[in-house]
Amino acid sequence: PEGLRPLDRWRLFWTWWSAFWLYLKLLVWPAKLTILHQLELARGFWAPRVLAGTAAFAGLVWGCWHAGRRAPGVAFGIAVFLLSLVPVSNFLIPVSFQGGADFPVAERFLYAPSIGFSLVAAWLLATWFPTRLRNAAGSSPRGTVAPQAGRNSALGGPEIVAGALAVLLLLAATARTDTRLRDWKSDLSLFHAAVSDSPDSYLAHLNYAAARAEAAEATTDPDSRRAMLETARQHYLEAAEIAPENFRIHYDLGNLLRSAGQAEAAETSYRQALRLNPGLHQARINLGTLLVREGDLEGALDQFEQADRLLPRLTAAKVNRAHVLQMLGRPAEAIPLYEEALALEPDLFAARDGLRRAKNAASSGKVE
Repeated sequence: PEGLRPLDRWRLFWTWWSAFWLYLKLLVWPAKLTILHQLELARGFWAPRVLAGTAAFAGLVWGCWHAGRRAPGVAFGIAVFLLSLVPVSNFLIPVSFQGGADFPVAERFLYAPSIGFSLVAAWLLATWFPTRLRNAAGSSPRGTVAPQAGRNSALGGPEIVAGALAVLLLLAATARTDTRLRDWKSDLSLFHAAVSDSPDSYLAHLNYAAARAEAAEATTDPDSRRAMLETARQHYLEAAEIAPENFRIHYDLGNLLRSAGQAEAAETSYRQALRLNPGLHQARINLGTLLVREGDLEGALDQFEQADRLLPRLTAAKVNRAHVLQMLGRPAEAIPLYEEALALEPDLFAARDGLRRAKNAASSGKVE
C-alpha cells in the first residue's frame, strides 16, 4: 500500500519468509488447503517461522548452484520455483491487503512455482532415490559378498521401488485434487469448506453468508428462501462476534435483514455500520430508504443529505433527497436537486419525472 513506513516494509520483508515456509509446506504436504490462510506480520528475523523460511530458501539456492553442472534439470526446476514466487513476495512491490489479511497469501500463487517443484520431485523419484537404494544395496558389511552388478541393472529393484512410490504419490495427489475440486464446484461449496477449515475466520463466515444470501435470491420456493436467509443471518452474526468492529459485516447484515423484511433489525445494523464507518454512503442511502417506509421523513432526509455531501456526483442521493422534500411539502427545494441529477445523468427518468411534478406542485402551490 502507499505510504508504507520503513518499519512496515521491514515487517513485510520478514513476513515473506514466513509465507515462503508456508508455501513450501503446502507443496510438500497439501493436507490443509483453504482460501483463508492467515499470516500475521512478523516482528523480526528471530520468529521461528521466519528462520525456517530463510533456512529453506538458502538451502534451495545452495542446491540450485550445487546441481548446476551435475543435474541441470534440477537446477532449472529450483530456479523456476524460486523466481516465480518473486512477484508475490509483497515486499518488492507491496500490494493492497484483501479481506483484512495482514499479508496476502493464496494457494493459487503456487500455480507457476509448482511446475518447478514438480520437476525437482520427478528427478528425486527417477534418479536420486533409485541411486540411493542401489548404493545402499551395494555396500555390503565385511565378510559378505557384494551383490552382482547384474542385479542392479535398469528396471531392477531400486527402480521398481521408486516407481511404486511415484505411483502412490500420484494416486494420493489425485485423490486430494479431486476432493479440493469439489470444494471449488460453487461459491456455496467453496465458502462452506472455508468455514469448516477456518471456523475462527470472520471472513469465512462473511463470504459463506453472502453466498447463502445470493442463493436465497435465486430460489423461488418460499420455505427454501427463508431457510437460506436464516442460515446467512446466523453466519453474519458469527462473523460479527469474531470481528465486531468490521463495518462491512454490519452493512451486509443490514442488506440481508432488509431483504427479509426485518426493517427494524436492518436499521440497527445500518446504524452500527455507520458508527464504524461514517463515510459509507450506500449504507446512508439504504437507511434513508428504510426510514421513508417507516414514515421518518426528517430522518431519511438527513441520511440522504449526508450521502449527497459524501459523494456529490451520486444521483441516487440527490433524487431521493428531492423525493423526500416533495413528500415534506417543499417542492421548490427539490427542483434544483432534480436539475443537478439531470446534469449528471440527462436520461434519468426518476429525475425527469420528479422535476416535472415538483415544478407543477410549486406553481400550483400543491403538495405531492
